[in-house]
Amino acid sequence: MFRKASLVVAVTSLLQLCISGLTFAQDPNVGPPPFGDKHVGGDVPIDERVTRRSGRTVPSEARVVTNGPLAPSREDRTAFAAFLRTPNTGLIRLIPPGKVRYRPGPTAVPGGGAYYSFANVTHFLGYGSDIRLSDGSLSVGSVSGYGLLTTLGDVPLENIVLTDPRAAFVASYEPATTVIQTRAETLRFRQSVIIDDRSYQATLPVEVNSTYLVRSINYGQPIFGPNSSSPPAAGARRTDVLVAFKVVRKDADESVIIAWKLLKKFPEPKLD
Repeated sequence: MFRKASLVVAVTSLLQLCISGLTFAQDPNVGPPPFGDKHVGGDVPIDERVTRRSGRTVPSEARVVTNGPLAPSREDRTAFAAFLRTPNTGLIRLIPPGKVRYRPGPTAVPGGGAYYSFANVTHFLGYGSDIRLSDGSLSVGSVSGYGLLTTLGDVPLENIVLTDPRAAFVASYEPATTVIQTRAETLRFRQSVIIDDRSYQATLPVEVNSTYLVRSINYGQPIFGPNSSSPPAAGARRTDVLVAFKVVRKDADESVIIAWKLLKKFPEPKLD
């Protein structure tokens, strides 16, 4: 009797699992499960809500992707194992545009791995990307926001904290609050802006072993074009983050490995 009851329970559980799998496969609004642990060494105070795009759900990635073209090598992950045990850190690969052919499917990454959002922990283009790799340079800013970069040179990433004097300007910077102001600031930082003998701009060349600071502000709505006066769409991500990152290696295909550290997540920016 006991064996028969156990068999019934096992068969019932298997049927439930199969039904769940079929439901997942047939529902276009349900996306693939997250890849691994987002908290590789501690809780991350980053908004990790599942995001909907083009009728389907896209989860954020692990802070360290371990499989596929976006994954840093095993040697990279081993070298930064101690660093990654601290909260609010990550290790990513950025791939130059055109190196990875886009193939529709659950593992596709629009943007080809050239973009990354530290705020949303994803390479997926269209989620307030905070950094972009192109033509040997790193850029901040998108159709829905802007930002600024500065380089600190070859200094240990572990030593950079929010109270570091070199982070004073980017940490105290007040985001624009109107569309007109965002446009003006976007154009301003397209050129080098010198403040206290330090240069800030939206695009800087890739320099291996250099540590950068990036302030990325995303309003969740276009700041240029005919739709700039429209309010953010329902569920749009509005983010404002300050991140320190270091380019630790460049591969033969020009992709770069970046170790990053979240210094501060600011309140959601809004436009009047």
